[in-house]
Amino acid sequence: FPSHDRNDEKALTECWYASQWVVLPQKSGRDMLHCKLSNRSLDALFGCQFAIQQYRLLQYALCKMFDFDLGEISATSTHCHLYSDQLEYTKELLTRTPTYKSGEIKIKKDLNNLKDLLSLQWEDIEVVGHEVNKTPFKTPKPKMAA
Repeated sequence: FPSHDRNDEKALTECWYASQWVVLPQKSGRDMLHCKLSNRSLDALFGCQFAIQQYRLLQYALCKMFDFDLGEISATSTHCHLYSDQLEYTKELLTRTPTYKSGEIKIKKDLNNLKDLLSLQWEDIEVVGHEVNKTPFKTPKPKMAA
């Protein structure tokens, strides 16, 4: 079969290569959506947080669309690594006090079908009550690996 995603033109295959979605009933009678992610290679400084946040947002949107409760998200990863130009920044990151407060995601748009889901814009999403440590880093932020 011909390739539709042009794997022959890619330097590497995708790092996050699979996701498994499971809906389980709860004692309350409502269903809960869980997500399990699989990863072949992980840039621990940048890639991990970004990808898990994006999948969590997708999970939240699917819960809204199908009227499920939000379940767990978990990930299995291999070849977790830091690049050499990330070491000093990572050392500083590990010394910081995590002064954050978890917030709530609100999707302001009705999600009734796939078209609604695929047409989501950042303006449709609101994060309320989320706080992070905004103390500026002393170490310059390294570039993401290309």
